[in-house]
Amino acid sequence: MKTELQLNKIEKNHTIPTSWYFIDEEDWADEIDYFPGEYDDEDSKESDFCDNLDEVIHSNLENAINRLDSVLNKFPIHGISVNVDLMSMNDTDAFCLNSGSYQQSGKNNIGIGIGPGMVKSFLEKHFYANAYTNPYYELNFDHELIHGMDQNLWAYNPKGISPETPKEFIVNYLLKYQSEGLACFSTFLRGMLAEKSFNKAANKFQKNWEIVTSFSEQNPENWQTISSKLKSHSYDPYNLGPMMVLQALNVKASQGNDLEQIKLLTKAMNIEVLTNDKINQLIIAGLELSFPEFVNGLYKPDASGRSFIPKEMLLPALEQINSWFNFLTDDQQKKSEERTSISTLEEELESIKHLDDEMLELKKLELDYAITIGKEYQQYQIRCDEFYQQIL
Repeated sequence: MKTELQLNKIEKNHTIPTSWYFIDEEDWADEIDYFPGEYDDEDSKESDFCDNLDEVIHSNLENAINRLDSVLNKFPIHGISVNVDLMSMNDTDAFCLNSGSYQQSGKNNIGIGIGPGMVKSFLEKHFYANAYTNPYYELNFDHELIHGMDQNLWAYNPKGISPETPKEFIVNYLLKYQSEGLACFSTFLRGMLAEKSFNKAANKFQKNWEIVTSFSEQNPENWQTISSKLKSHSYDPYNLGPMMVLQALNVKASQGNDLEQIKLLTKAMNIEVLTNDKINQLIIAGLELSFPEFVNGLYKPDASGRSFIPKEMLLPALEQINSWFNFLTDDQQKKSEERTSISTLEEELESIKHLDDEMLELKKLELDYAITIGKEYQQYQIRCDEFYQQIL
């Protein structure tokens, strides 16, 4: 289904083209019985369900967009595609994907996926006015929209690329705390979810950092142990990240002697009640915070002299990271060594692209994809190097 959302407070007559798609809809018959509501007519059961789902998606997405009105004025989204998946998203409530077209077209088009947890919560509120609505689900569109506006961090988190060395992994690891921490602002700044104590958040992150940086170039196999330990901390970027981003903003405001911003940040870090406009003000500040500024803000002191992690704990690991060997497994190392160079792939594509042969069309697409990913990975490595140069 396709529609346009009229934004109440955003630029006059501004709309966001929006569409939603139901994945594997024909397989939903049994799944529908899981959700609240009456779908008695055998012939139109799924149709009725989709009509109700269309209504709740539109309503909840519109609410989120209007809550984030002033943020969207500054960081516009030009198109939204929502994919509803009841079959394969049991472990994920929602996710956001950027189309990747922003650099070329200047248009920020995003995709949001939602799973059965959110659908059930939306429908319960739709059918039962007094039903309890988990604030996490009610504000989850906000979370994904903030991810969609976070163009500042996309360059450090390219699609389809996994970190292959400690240097890249650390960038990815720290970025997760900034990205998820900021996306959680809509809930956290309303007093919900996440760690609300600065000291507890700092202590937990410092313990995680000790685990991550225990990698040894003399014993690269211990990366498997580190990875295993980190699995139990996978939710920490959501839990600790909001306080970390607030502290980085506090350091930035302190360096700029922005007393009004420091006052607002102090309220936020003390979990005082904030208006929607003030919450949006902090989200905008978070979207303007660069990745190096975030990391600098973890160890540099704010106006009160407080820091999130000691300088002598953070920087030595970043300084020695260039000397760490790859922590790839033997199989991964072999594949990495066997990887064909981009220039060879380009030469192969050039040799066949003029041929009008249906059998070669798939090969052309595969070569083009491999070249694109290879170049993106090279750019990713360059951005990682730039990050360390700015921090150290």
